[in-house]
Amino acid sequence: MATRTCKAFLVGLSLVFGWVTLPAGHADTVKLKNGTILEGAILVQDAQRIVIEVHVAGGTITRKETVNMTEVAEVVRLGPEQEAERKMTQAYVELQKYRLDPSTNLTLAQYDAVIEKFLKFRAQYPNSHYKKQIGESLAAWQAERDSVAAGKVKHLGQWLTGEEATKVRLQNSLEKGRTLLVQGQYELALLQLDVVCNSRQHPEVVAEADALRLEAYTKWLSVLTTVRQRLQTQIQVQQQRLTTAKEKRTNAAVELKEVKTKQEAREMAETRPYYGNYWIDDHGYRHYSSGSYWIDEYGHRHYYSRYYPYGGTTPPAKRMGEEAGKQVTVNSAEIEATDAEKQLSLLQHDLAGIEAKITEIQSRVSLLQRR
Repeated sequence: MATRTCKAFLVGLSLVFGWVTLPAGHADTVKLKNGTILEGAILVQDAQRIVIEVHVAGGTITRKETVNMTEVAEVVRLGPEQEAERKMTQAYVELQKYRLDPSTNLTLAQYDAVIEKFLKFRAQYPNSHYKKQIGESLAAWQAERDSVAAGKVKHLGQWLTGEEATKVRLQNSLEKGRTLLVQGQYELALLQLDVVCNSRQHPEVVAEADALRLEAYTKWLSVLTTVRQRLQTQIQVQQQRLTTAKEKRTNAAVELKEVKTKQEAREMAETRPYYGNYWIDDHGYRHYSSGSYWIDEYGHRHYYSRYYPYGGTTPPAKRMGEEAGKQVTVNSAEIEATDAEKQLSLLQHDLAGIEAKITEIQSRVSLLQRR
């Protein structure tokens, strides 16, 4: 059976069984002028201060207190016999930390360490009025130690042989695996069932665990196959989303470029002097227009109608809004494409992990089916 560490054992026992408290009158006492009474062991006393180790919660907790002599009303120290009694009682209190666990056993080394402490107390205080309690505790510890040395194991308060304990442990793992399998926690169930199968003891229990293990792998494989199909569908959706976003981004970029080209042409036209049916360029050449268009230096014809309040063919606010709108479309498409690429990458990573696990489980199922 699994055993607890000594530290965890002692902490747990102190909480379950409680502690023996120090009797009243077995401590030095410092009475303060404000009415406070400190009980414990005086460690230092001089003309300026007193340092006392204060006992709290019946002696189970101690802390050091330093008090100025100007605050002290009275100091009462224990006599030699009282001091010896206090130390003995404190030692007995310390021993009460060690209580046997009713559910499980310890290791031989842990038993030996505690038994040694009881023997040491009995040797140091042979006439203690705790003699009976010490004897009873020592006998109980020694009895459990002997049972463990004989190969027995305590399980839920009952002593079993090593063979019986092994079977109980395997049956417990089998039942845990069965419960986890019903709950759909296949990986955890298989960990419990593997404990049984790897032990190669008690063939009837191992055979049952093997059957459950095959069932767990088969059901887990079915679940993973469904997950894989869902991931594949999600990947297709993200791939289509990415393709659409890229096309939208490309088209928006082309439209933005066209808007900027037209705008440059408009701005060029607006900077030229207008003479009714012709305009003069920077080199003094006259360019004729047929009322609704003008011809640039490349021979291209540009149509427009003057919008005199704004000094050009298109109001500035309208021009800026048109360009900004196309830029927003480009940016939006870029964000959409980036997010689609990120989601696609995550889904592909998950799919790779699922496929690897499916391959592993298929291999294990094949091995189990061949047995």
